[in-house]
Parts: sequence; structure tokens; C-alpha cells
Amino acid sequence: MRPGFWFVWVLALAGCGGVPSRPAPVVVPGGGGGPTPGLALPPAVVQAPAAAGPASGGAVRVLVAQADDLARAGAWDRVAGLLERALHLAPRNPRLWSRLAAVRLAQGRYDQAEQLARRSLGLIRGDRALARYDWRLIAAAREGRGDRRGARRARRRAAIWR
Repeated sequence: MRPGFWFVWVLALAGCGGVPSRPAPVVVPGGGGGPTPGLALPPAVVQAPAAAGPASGGAVRVLVAQADDLARAGAWDRVAGLLERALHLAPRNPRLWSRLAAVRLAQGRYDQAEQLARRSLGLIRGDRALARYDWRLIAAAREGRGDRRGARRARRRAAIWR
């Protein structure tokens, strides 16, 4: 059989599955020798909301699943590439922007992490948990840049979304 057939078959099966309602873990290295040494991330930043929302298509879910597998291996550049491809398919999905922000934070790209989390915030419609998560990402990014005052402000904003 042709390889294209299997790809279409996998996409079709992925479209049949539901999206988990509980948060999906995102491994963000805190102080264990990763790209952000010494940065103590709050536990809430490590636990991300599910990346693909209910409106996401099967191809997006497949890309996110592949990204999750690579994240467990710490292949952050490849994870970012898959999430960027998913964003081309679903550019208005705030969870994808948030997930990419977490990856950029893990890579030590603090400015980009904050920018991506803000993009997610701009797309959120009533998802308090995701808004709280994005503000925690922003706080961690600011902390990583050494902006303690800005990090405190972001943590206060996160607390509003409880």
C-alpha cells in the first residue's frame, strides 16, 4: 500500500477521537539542567491545558499528539515546528498559541514566550483556566528575564482568573 493511504487513514482515525477535558502535561524544565537553569517555574506552568480545542480538526490533533511525544523526549525545536504547522491549520486556537509559548519558555526564549502567551490571551473567549495559565507563562517569562516586578504583576493578573 502507498504511504499516503496510511497518512489519510491515521488522520481519519484521529478525527474520530475526542479531546481530553483534563489538562495535558507539558514538560518545562525548571532547574534540572534544561535550557532555563535556575528558573523555578510554578507547578501550574508545567501543567498546560489541553492543546487542541474541540473545534480543532483531526490533522491538528495528530500534530499535537506528535508534539507531545517529542516534548517528553525534550526535542523542543521539533515540538515548536509541529505546533507552528498546527497553527497554520488552526490560527485562531488559543491553546496552540499557549502551548507554543510554553515551548519557547522551555527554550529560554522569554520575549517570544510572553508574546505568544499574549496572542493566546487575545483569542480566549471565556476560558478562565487558559487565561490563568497564560498569565503564569508570562510571569515565568518575565522572571526568566529578571523582571521581578513585571512577574509579580503577571501573577496578580493570573490570580484574577481563579
